[in-house]
Amino acid sequence: MNKSESIFKDIFANNWQQLPTVFHKHYANRANTNDATVVEGVLDVSTNGLIRLFAPFFRLLGGIPPENEKNVPVTVCFSSEVDSPAFHFDRTFYFKDKKTYRFSSRMYPVGATEVVELMKWGVYP
Repeated sequence: MNKSESIFKDIFANNWQQLPTVFHKHYANRANTNDATVVEGVLDVSTNGLIRLFAPFFRLLGGIPPENEKNVPVTVCFSSEVDSPAFHFDRTFYFKDKKTYRFSSRMYPVGATEVVELMKWGVYP
C-alpha cells in the first residue's frame, strides 16, 4: 500500500479511477497517517422490528442506531492513524426529540481487494 494514496485505492484496484469524485473525496484517508475528513448530510434510518426489541442493548453497546426516522442530520468523521492501516468511521446522528447517538466502526484491509468492518461495542483493537 502506497502511503501517499487512499486506503481504498488498492482495494478497488483498477476500478478506483472509475469511481465518482465524491467517493475519492470522502475516502481520501491514507493508511498509517493522521488523515481526517468530516462530512455532513442527512440519512433515512430504519431498523428491523426485531432489532428494535433489543434497542436498549444496542444503545448501551454503541451498535447501529435502533431507530426509524427520515431526514436525520448526520456528521461522519473519517480518520486514520499512524500505527494502523484501518479506516475509522465515527458517525453522529442527531435524531429529533432524542439524545444524540454516536456509532463507530473500523474497516481493515484484508487481502488484496477486500475489507472487513468491525463494530465491536465501541471498543477496537
